[in-house]
Amino acid sequence: MKRGETATVHSPRGEPLPGPAGSASVSDGRLSTCLMVSCCLVWCRLLMPAESAARGDTALVVFAWCLFTSFVCWWQWRNAERIPLRIDGIDLCLAVICLMPMLSTMALWLTGGQLRSAVNMSWEWLGCLLAIVWCRQLWRRLSGDLPPRLLLALGIALSVQGIYQHHVQLPAARASILPLVQDWRELQQSLEQETGSAFLRQRQLEKKAELERRLYANGIPTDARGQDVFLQRLGSTEPFAFFALTNTLAGVLTVCLIFLCDAGTRLFTGSTLAEGHSWRRGLCLLLPLALVGYCLLLTKSRTAWLGCVVGGSYLLIAMLLQHPRQRRLVLKLGACVILVGLGLLVVTWGLGGVDTEVLTEAGKSLRYRGEYWSASSTMLADQWWLGVGPGNFRQNYLAYKLPESSEEILDPHNLLLDAWANGGVLGLLGTLALLFGVCHQALRQFRAAETSASPAEKDFPVKTRWPWLGLGTVAVLASLLASPRVSPLLEEILVTTLVAGIGLACLSVLPTASERCKRAWSAAALALLIHLLGAGGFSMPIILQLLLLLGLTWYLPGNWGVELRQRALPIVAGVCLCLAATGWWGVIAPDLASIQTEAELTSSRSAKESFAILKRWTEADRLSPDPWMQLSQFQQAEAERNRDATLLREAIASQQQAIVRDPRNYSGYRLLAGLERRLADWTGDAEAGSRAIQAQKMAIARYPHLANLHLELARYLESAGRQNEIPSIASEALRLDAINQKAGHPDRLLPEADLIWLKKW
Repeated sequence: MKRGETATVHSPRGEPLPGPAGSASVSDGRLSTCLMVSCCLVWCRLLMPAESAARGDTALVVFAWCLFTSFVCWWQWRNAERIPLRIDGIDLCLAVICLMPMLSTMALWLTGGQLRSAVNMSWEWLGCLLAIVWCRQLWRRLSGDLPPRLLLALGIALSVQGIYQHHVQLPAARASILPLVQDWRELQQSLEQETGSAFLRQRQLEKKAELERRLYANGIPTDARGQDVFLQRLGSTEPFAFFALTNTLAGVLTVCLIFLCDAGTRLFTGSTLAEGHSWRRGLCLLLPLALVGYCLLLTKSRTAWLGCVVGGSYLLIAMLLQHPRQRRLVLKLGACVILVGLGLLVVTWGLGGVDTEVLTEAGKSLRYRGEYWSASSTMLADQWWLGVGPGNFRQNYLAYKLPESSEEILDPHNLLLDAWANGGVLGLLGTLALLFGVCHQALRQFRAAETSASPAEKDFPVKTRWPWLGLGTVAVLASLLASPRVSPLLEEILVTTLVAGIGLACLSVLPTASERCKRAWSAAALALLIHLLGAGGFSMPIILQLLLLLGLTWYLPGNWGVELRQRALPIVAGVCLCLAATGWWGVIAPDLASIQTEAELTSSRSAKESFAILKRWTEADRLSPDPWMQLSQFQQAEAERNRDATLLREAIASQQQAIVRDPRNYSGYRLLAGLERRLADWTGDAEAGSRAIQAQKMAIARYPHLANLHLELARYLESAGRQNEIPSIASEALRLDAINQKAGHPDRLLPEADLIWLKKW
C-alpha cells in the first residue's frame, strides 16, 4: 500500500464495513501508529512485576490506555476519520469478566474487605478490557508481524536476564543480604533479653534502627514470618527476570518457545533455504531457541513444560496435516526439536540448574495443588455469587486452608478458580466462554491452510523500522509508567533493550507468526492455558492479556457485531477521560503518596518527624491498612523504648484502624492481641488481658489451622489466670503440630520448649 492511501477495513466475511455518510477511513499511517502504540502498551508490562498490580505499581499503564482511547476517539470525531470498532460476543464476554470484579469491589464496601487492593485490581481489569478490545480491533486489520516480533525480542532478553540471575545475581545477593539479616536477628534477640546497661540498650536501639533502614532499602520485611519467606525465596535458584514469581516468567517463555518452534518449522518447510545463507538462518534460530529453552528449564515450572509439550504436539500434528507431501521432513524436524530439548536438559542438569527433585517431587506438588483447589472450592461454594473480591483471596482462603497444607497462597493456582474468586459465578462463566473461543479457534486452525501472500508481502526477511522503533518505545514506557517502587534501574532497561535489539536482529531473517499463520498463535494460547490451569496468574494483567490475545485476536464468531457509530466517539472519549481522572485520584495519587512516605521515612532523623510523616500517609490513603499498620508499629517501638503506656494505647488505636480497613486478615488481630497483652503486663489492667484473648480468638477464627496462634492464646490465658480454658487450646496446638510433623513442614513446627509446656496441660 502506498503512502497516503487509506486502509479498507472488511467485515469477518470479507465485505467492507459500512460507515456514516461523510466519514472516511483512517489513513494507513495513523492506523499503523495506533497499532504500534497498542503493542508497546501491552508489551511494556513484560518489564514490570505483574504480581504487584494489587499494590497499584502498574496503575499508570491503565491510565495511559484511558488517555489513548480518549485521544483516538476524539481525533476520529474531530477529523471525520474512523477506525471501525465492531463489538462482538467476545468483547461482551470480556466485559463480563473485567467488570464483575468491580461489582465484587462494590460489595466489599458493604461486607468488609481490603478495599485498597480491590480498587487497584478493579482499575487493572479496566485496563485489561481496553487493551484487549483495542488490540483485537487493530492487530487483525493490518498486515505485518510487529506484535510477535516484539514479544520474541523481549522474551529473548528476559531469558538472558534470567540466566544471569541464576548464575550471577542471586548468589551475589545471598552473599550480601544474609549477613545483614543475621545481624538484625542477633540484635533483636539481645534486645528481647533486656540485659546490659541503659546506655548499651540505647546504642543497640540506634543500631537496630539503622539495620531496619537497610533492610527496608533492600525490600526485606522485619517480621519473622515475612523474613523467613523472603530468605526462602532468596535461597532459591529459579530466575524471575523483571517479575516477582518464576511461574510468570515461565508463562512468557512458553509462548516465546512455541513461536520459535513454529518459525523453525516454517523455515525448513518453506522455500527460504533455497535462497541461500541457510547456515545463518539456522544459527539465528538455534541461538534464541537455546537461550529461551535453557531459561525455561531453569524456572523448574513443570506446568510450563507440560504446556510446551501440548503446544508443540499441536504444531507437529497440524504440520503433518497441512504438508502431507513433506511428512518425513516434518517428523525429522520434530525429532530435532526433541533432541535439542534433551540436550538442553542434559546441559542444565550438568550445570546444576535442575535436579532429580524436579521430577520426583512432581507428585508432592500435584498433591499440594489438590489441597489448594479443595480448600478454594469450599471457600467459593460459600461465596459463590460474587466471589471474595479482587485482591482479597488470601485473607478469605486461610479460614478454609486444610491443616496439612503449608503455603499461605495468594491465589488458588488455577485459572478457573481464580476467575471465580475475582468475579464471582458470572466472571467464571465469562471466562469459560472465552476459553471455549480459544479452543474453538485452535480447532479451526488445526486443518486450516496458511493464507497465501503475494511476493511483495513475504514476511522473511522483514525490513522495516517499526519493530526497532517499537522496542525503543517499550523501553521508554516501562521506565515512565512503572511505579518508582518497582521501576527497573535505567541501566537494566538499557541492557535489556540492547539484548532485545540483538534478538530482533536474529529474528529479522526468520519467519515469525504473522497474521498469515494463525496456527502458532493458537498453539501458544493452548500452551499458556495448560500452564495457567496449574499455576494460576489470572489476576496478573500481562498474563491474562497474553492468553486472550493469543487465542482470540483472530477469532471472529460469525458476522454478528455492533459497530460504534461516529456520534458515539465523543461520548467514549469523555467517559475514558473521566475514568482516567478517577483512576488518578483513587489509585495513582495514593500510590505516589505511599512511595513518597516510604522515601521520607528512610531519611527521617527524629521520632517526631517520622510520626508526622506517617500521619500524612494515613490521610493521603484512606483505604489502605498499611499506613495504620506502620503507624502502630512505630508507636509500639517508641512505647517500648520509653515504657510509655499512653503511647502503647495509641498504638492499639492505630492497629484497630488497620483492622477496620482489612477485617478478614488474621494478622491484624494477632498484632492487636500482642499489644493488648503488653498493656496488661505494664499496667495490670485485667480488661486489657481479656481484650487480648478476644483478639487472639478472632485471629484463630480467620486462620484456625496455625499452631502458633493456639500457643499464643494458651499463653494469654495463663497470664489472665484462666487456666481452666488452656487444656483444649493446648490439645489443638499439639494436634496441629503433629499434622505439620507428619506432612513434613519443618518451618511450621513449634519449638521444643513450647511443646513441653503445652504437654503439661
